[in-house]
Amino acid sequence: MPLPLYFTPANSGISEQSCDSEEYVRDKKISLDKINSADEALAKIHDSGFFNQSVYSFVVLTSVDHAIAIDLLELIDAEYPRVRKGLFSRRKVITLKMLTYTHGAPHAWFGQQLTRWQLNGQLTPAEHLNVMVTASPRVTASNPPYTGDQKEPDTFISYLGSPTLHEPRIVIEVGFSQTYVSLVNDAKFWLEGVGANVRKVLLVKFFQRRHGVAGTTEFSRFMGR
Repeated sequence: MPLPLYFTPANSGISEQSCDSEEYVRDKKISLDKINSADEALAKIHDSGFFNQSVYSFVVLTSVDHAIAIDLLELIDAEYPRVRKGLFSRRKVITLKMLTYTHGAPHAWFGQQLTRWQLNGQLTPAEHLNVMVTASPRVTASNPPYTGDQKEPDTFISYLGSPTLHEPRIVIEVGFSQTYVSLVNDAKFWLEGVGANVRKVLLVKFFQRRHGVAGTTEFSRFMGR
């Protein structure tokens, strides 16, 4: 029986309803129900404007045949390596996230924090050097019901010398046009699907406001980790 997930908001009072625009209330979805090839699927994504970032930076592809999904990921890897991808076979879903400054900001922030912790004496130079921070290596889940599903995180944090270096210890996931509910599903993938080596998931959700951008952060974890 899976352990309960705990979500700890760092900035309470900001919810999905805090968004002033209807544009980001729901994830943008594109059905591939009648698509017969990866090339045809890629053309449909092109037609949506996603790769031009004209409207949104996150899209959910639904009703995706598994064989087409594998071929499509290879095509996107070759043509758009900066796009972050998720494959959820049981749900027949692929998620695509276009890298923006917003999505990369927490990665830069964590790198600065490591330096600050060393300067403050909270980390030794050796400990600092052993922390591995990278973006979007593809990780495959091994635990049901996520077995075989794949995800590329916005920020992957582990440490050199770990026997499970291919699995992150901490993950940061960022959403702008991606909804809060979708971010929570990302956290469940990491904590339930990937395994016990994932200690924490930090969710960062930005909202478009009438006079700028607001955001909230939230830690997700299993009890006992």
